[in-house]
Amino acid sequence: MKTNSVSNPNNSQPIHVPMRNGVRGHRLGHLQRTDVQQQDTFERTQTVKKYNSYNSLGATNSKPVAPQATAQPSVTQTEVQSNTPDITANYSWVDPRIQEMKDLLDEIYGRRAQESLRTSDARQHAWQRYFDPTARHFVGHDLNDWERQRAFDMELSAISYFERGRTGTMVGGWLSDPILEGRGLGNNDTNIPRIEHPHSEREAATLRFRARNSVASQLNALLSSNGVFVPENLKLRFIIDPNYNLRVEGTDDKDLIKQIEELLNRNGNARELFLHITQSRQLDSKQFTEDSFRVWQLGNFIEEFAGLNLRRDLELVGGRFVTEDGTDVLTMMWDEGVNPHAIALILDELYWLKNMGGAGNIPELTLSIDFMNGHLFDVGQENGFGPGQTDWIDRLPGTDALGARDYA
Repeated sequence: MKTNSVSNPNNSQPIHVPMRNGVRGHRLGHLQRTDVQQQDTFERTQTVKKYNSYNSLGATNSKPVAPQATAQPSVTQTEVQSNTPDITANYSWVDPRIQEMKDLLDEIYGRRAQESLRTSDARQHAWQRYFDPTARHFVGHDLNDWERQRAFDMELSAISYFERGRTGTMVGGWLSDPILEGRGLGNNDTNIPRIEHPHSEREAATLRFRARNSVASQLNALLSSNGVFVPENLKLRFIIDPNYNLRVEGTDDKDLIKQIEELLNRNGNARELFLHITQSRQLDSKQFTEDSFRVWQLGNFIEEFAGLNLRRDLELVGGRFVTEDGTDVLTMMWDEGVNPHAIALILDELYWLKNMGGAGNIPELTLSIDFMNGHLFDVGQENGFGPGQTDWIDRLPGTDALGARDYA
């Protein structure tokens, strides 16, 4: 595996950090933007090196320039929504442990950041915590290189967050954070509760089944509260493109189609339904291809951190992905103070997409789900989460810690 070096700012031996393509684990929250002007050189070494390598393959070798002032975060398309969705694909409420995990990570990394800020060099103190075995506060003894780097990034984000006088939720997190497994803990991390993650296949499938019931219930409430009634035994198909535009098929009733499309295309409802389909997919799904799914995920990152649509707003020119006025999207994110770790993840995926000839060479990810008699049914896969599609769950290995349920 290729590695990049993250050096100690005091010129100690570098720590080699494995680089991975894509995102490791499941995200609990958003990576926070950080003020690049406040970041020390050792924090950016990895990203700058990879960025220069990426640009050397294109038409320019220009380097990203650190901003002279803290940039304001870009507003993404989803942030423009004035109302909250009527339907939500976030099923953390189904398993309160997920929120507990977020709260725990916020507490620990927040406490560590505050401790580092009480020293003369907060970032040096944070670096020692994960990479210097001689430091009294070292916690990396049972972590691998990737986990050390990830934890370091989390604390750096929290430090920058507090330096700007912010309070509340800080850095989000990852379900794969070793803290959630009781690893990477220090002497000050006492009485840390062990939050059991749904490890068994059966339990994980049950969570997704409950999420399906939740989404269907919200959809029915939305329709009925707006006076929309779907005839019994009429099967409708909701088809959603990657820009979250939804259309309805399955009936000649144009008025019914118009009513449903208007409701589902407002307030981000189509996006939530799209996300729910991705969370419900099985390995045999005929709706997904690896490349299309990967481009869709990359598009989410580009929208979140640059406020741009990957397919509509960016063009591959001379080996770089640029806007209409020729601005390199990576330079733009760097200038706007995006977390270097997020830039590194996006850079890896853009490099892959460049080798594929750009997003135009990969079919868009368009997803469908059926709706009939108040239930949602998966399309294009043998096992699903709608009525008559769930017998497979009881055959899965593992125990079910969530209690009895009715699989309709």
